[in-house]
Parts: sequence; C-alpha cells; structure tokens
Amino acid sequence: MPSVDDWKRTLLTLEDEPFFELIKNHLGKVQTPYHKPSIINSIEKFLLNPETRSRILALLNDDESVVTAFILRSGGSDFDHLYRYFHDSYSELRFKSLIENLQERLIIYRDESGFYFVNPVLEEELEQRTEETISVKAFQEKTGEAWFTEEMMIAFLSFLQDNASPCKQSGELKKSVRSSFIELFPGSDDDARFMLCLESLVYLGIIHDRGDRFSVYPEQLKRFISLPGKERFTVFLAGLTAGGWRESPPRRAFAAGHTIINALKKNTSGHLGYEREPLIKLLSAELSREDQRFTPKRISQSFDRLIMAGYMEEDDGFVRFAVSAISTKAAETMPMILQPSFEILLPPGASAAARLFTALYCRLKRYDRVSHFEIEQQHFIESLRTFGEDTDIPGLLEEACEGKTPQNVVITLQGWMERVQQIEIATGTVIKVVPELVPVIQKEFSPMILQTLAPGVYFVKPEKLSPFITKWRGLGYSDPGEVRNLLSQADAEGIFDYTPRLPDIPSISTRTAPEPEQTGKTVMDAEKESRRIQEELIAHLNSLELTQEQRRELEAKVARKLLIFPRQLSPEVCRIGRIEARGIDFHAKLRIIEDVLDNREDLLEIESPEIPDGSALVYPLSLTKDPGDPSLTALLLPEEIEHTFKIRRASRIRKRRRSVFY
Repeated sequence: MPSVDDWKRTLLTLEDEPFFELIKNHLGKVQTPYHKPSIINSIEKFLLNPETRSRILALLNDDESVVTAFILRSGGSDFDHLYRYFHDSYSELRFKSLIENLQERLIIYRDESGFYFVNPVLEEELEQRTEETISVKAFQEKTGEAWFTEEMMIAFLSFLQDNASPCKQSGELKKSVRSSFIELFPGSDDDARFMLCLESLVYLGIIHDRGDRFSVYPEQLKRFISLPGKERFTVFLAGLTAGGWRESPPRRAFAAGHTIINALKKNTSGHLGYEREPLIKLLSAELSREDQRFTPKRISQSFDRLIMAGYMEEDDGFVRFAVSAISTKAAETMPMILQPSFEILLPPGASAAARLFTALYCRLKRYDRVSHFEIEQQHFIESLRTFGEDTDIPGLLEEACEGKTPQNVVITLQGWMERVQQIEIATGTVIKVVPELVPVIQKEFSPMILQTLAPGVYFVKPEKLSPFITKWRGLGYSDPGEVRNLLSQADAEGIFDYTPRLPDIPSISTRTAPEPEQTGKTVMDAEKESRRIQEELIAHLNSLELTQEQRRELEAKVARKLLIFPRQLSPEVCRIGRIEARGIDFHAKLRIIEDVLDNREDLLEIESPEIPDGSALVYPLSLTKDPGDPSLTALLLPEEIEHTFKIRRASRIRKRRRSVFY
C-alpha cells in the first residue's frame, strides 16, 4: 500500500493554482515566501490533529463511506475501474464530482498513474469508519434443508436424460417438461428453479449445452462425486453461484463462483446477517484485487441464486450465508436398495457408487428425502449407448447395493447389455504413430486408449484427447499440430480444477451482533455529529461581516465539507476576480460562461424564468452564439436533464467551483 511519502509526492506535483486553492481551504491564506514541502508538512500535522480527524470522519456520509471503502479494500483503482462498480448508482458526472470532492477533502488522492488511493495519514480511522457501514443483525438459527441439494442434482440428472431438449427455441420451458418436473419434484412449481438446476450443472461441466439438447458428461460426474465431502460441497455451491453468468465461459465463471463462495465462508458466520448492499460492495472491492473483476451486479446475482436455492437467507435488507446446518451430511456410505421389481430407493448419505448408478442408468420416479428410481429397459439401453460400454456395470451395481442384488435383475441387465453390444457407433479420435513409438504408447498411454484398432492405430474418447496431447508434448515428442476432422464433445475436463487464489480478506465474521437498543447507534451518532458541525459552521458564518459574493462562496464550501472548523471561515479563502454577473450586465454573464466552458473546472448557478424551478446548478455543454441573442445548453443537476435557455433572460449567473481537481 502507498505510504505517507507517496501521498506527499502527489501534492508536490500539483500545479501552483490548484495546490494553493487546496491548501487555502484547510490552512487559510499562505504567506510568501513559501516552501511547498513545509506547507505539506503543515497539512500532515493538521490531519494528525485528533479533532480534525474526528470531524472529517463525522462529515463522511454513507455514500462517501462506501466509495472510500471500495478504494481502500481494492488497493487502488483508476476512475474507469471505480465507475464500473458504481455506474448503477451514479451518472458519470455525479460520480466524478464525488471523487473530486473526496480529493479536495484530503480523504483520497490520485497518483501520477491515475490510480486513486486512500490518504495513508487517515487510513486507520477510515478503515474503522468504513467497517461500520456494514450493520449486522442476529438471525434465528434454522435447521431446514436447502431446496437445491446434491441429492436433488442426482435426481435431476436422471430426469434430464428423459428430457434432453427441455426448452423451446425461445428459451422458455416446454409445458410437458414443466408438468413432469412439478410432478417428480414436489414444491418445484417455478420455471426459475428448473433453470437454476440446469445452469448450475452446465457451469460445473457435468452437463453440456449442445444447442438443441443437453447431455451428461459421465467422467465429469464421476470426478465430482469422488471429491471429499467438504470440497465437493464448496464446488457444488460454486457451480450454483456461477450459473447465472451467461456471458462468461464456464471455466472462468466457475472460478469466479468458487472465489465468491470461499469469501462468503470466510467472512460470514452462523447466526449473523449483514446488510446486503454494503456486504456486496465490500466483497466486490476485496475480490477485485485479483485479475478478474467482481462487479456488484455479479455478486448480487450470486446472492439471488443462493437465496433461491436455500443457502442464503434475506430479511429486511440483511443476508445470512446459512450453510452450517444444511451442509452437514450423513456419512456417504449408505447402499441403494434394489428390489426384484427393478425399483430403487436412494437414501440420504448414499454411497458414491449408488449416486453414480442412479444418475446415469435409472429413471426417476419421484424425488424425496428417500428418492424413488427404477431400472427401465429403454432408459437403461439408451444410457448404455450414450455413455459407452466400457463401464463395468455389474461391478458398479454390486458396489452400489453392497452385494445385495436380486439375481433376476442381474440376469436381465446382462441380457440388455448383450443386445446393445451387437453394434457400437462411437465418436472419438483416431491416433496413428510410427511403429518405433508403439512401445511408448503401450507404456505411457494405455489408460487413455479406449481401443487398439490396428498396430500403431488407437481410438481415444473425446475427454481423453486433451490429456493425451499434453502428456505427449511433455515427453518431448514432436507437436501433433491441429487435430484433423475432429468430431468430439467439448472438453469439460478440468473445470473445477481451477481454484483461484483467495485474497487476504480481513474477516468481518468476528463482529458481534449489537444489542437491540444499540442497533444503528454508531451511524446515528455520526449523523448527529455531522449536523452539529454544519450548524456550528453556519452559525459562525452568519456572524461574520461579508459581501454577498463571499457569503455565497463560503456557504458553498461548507456544503461541500471543505471547511470543517469555524476558524477556516474567512474572506481570505474566497477567490479573487469576478465570479458573478446579474441583470442587464450581458457581457459579464457571457464572459463567465465562456470562461467556464474553456476551463471545465466550474459549474454554474443560474437564475432564469426559462428554468423549470427558476434556478438551478448546471454543467455547461455548449454556447450557441445566435446574432445578438446567444443561448446556453447545459445539464440541470442533479437530474442531468439537458436544457437550453437565453443568456439575456438569466437574472443571475455565478461560477461554482466544482473541484480543484479537474
């Protein structure tokens, strides 16, 4: 992070005019001869004063705190990066004005590369103040089940094989599929729930969107099921979280989802809920230290999916990541129960083999705490043809049932398998090598070879091609180049191998829920102190003998929180030169407008009957010099409504300093 010396160097690089304008606001008029380093040391001393720091923090409102927190936690951001995260809340002009105001108040600064940082002199207090923008609230502990679970995922995969083309061309769910889904999954009466399941599995790489239908990747499912329980649960939530980001490639989206889930697990705890929007902004800033940017919109979408699936609760603007109770599972060793009627019961905590067999080879009859499946001839045969015959079905079935397999079922399945084996049509890749390299293939690559078609000619399945080529190159042999006539599935292997480095996020989970009578006390105290300071300043201003122009300018500086002590209210901090023109002084009004358009450092206060409310603060855009009757086109602030009016009809035009930084 930047040091105090870094901040001082940026002040030294300012041109004289903005430098002395900035200093004048805080220290008053600078006497000559002057020495910039000494003046900057005086500014540092001013900021180190406990009362100064107290007032700066008290005058920091919630919007300013959120922006300051983002800059602090992101480790520095340029304007485009910052605005990307706040464009939903601000127009670019309003956000630029907010940033410039924070600069003038010495809360943040911009270095030579254009990155904004929090002032290191105030960093400790600002970090504490911005932490307080996230309120906490106690939630009642719940032990209910989430709606979308790993058990439901298994049932959904079985269901999808009978409904491989569930959507119309418009993307809407087909009526027949919706009816079957509602019937087989009680309580699932919302199309959004179906799409949540579907998208989550796409982003886990377990199913693939082929455009006209969806297909299951058995190898990816096996890899998922074989993960250790806690790791698998995190991976499952990562896919769920990433499922709504249709603009992202699956691997990249999954990596982002994985990062968000880990951040939530680290930063939120059991019974505590956190204000949703501040928490989103905090996570957005913290996670954006990585190369990939995590916008508030993306994190908000993640929260919505977690809420829909039952892994996050929301109450009155507060959210709780509620996985402690619902992620606790029984030991995954239970066998499935296979009956002579070919019906199957899959209990909670079923073994990996039981889950794999039911997902790939059984038809769902009803999803429940104990789900009902059946081995149905046509479904089973289609699964064999889809997933290939290299799987040891009898061995998998034996393991899934722990040996308790009815003999009639075993004999029947064997007959169905023999029927399928009469002909096989497979899509894959043929690899040919010269005779002298055949021993290398046999020694190093045999697990990847599905079949040897002839001496030196091998057939590999699509998901094995990429590992084959990678290993071949690693052994130092010549690069095979592009694969010719490749007819394969997209390679899903490795999607959840990507575990991004999690930034070192200061955990907020150690914060305790306030007592009911203390809720919001810190925020209310800050608001009360802010009002007290501004009332004190206005009262002192009213006691001074000032010209009208001086009074208006000082009032504007108080409103912009540039002056925080009564002693700073002095005519000496006002600008010299004409900044206002009234009535029939047409040429003076024109000169003020032209000056602002030339320099782009000021706004204009304008009173005119052509303005809807009679007066407005405006950002000038252009001057139309009609012969003898020019017009000004400007944006009326804060709404930024474009408006054009005659300069002659304006009763008053006054410069309003936007910022010394422009």
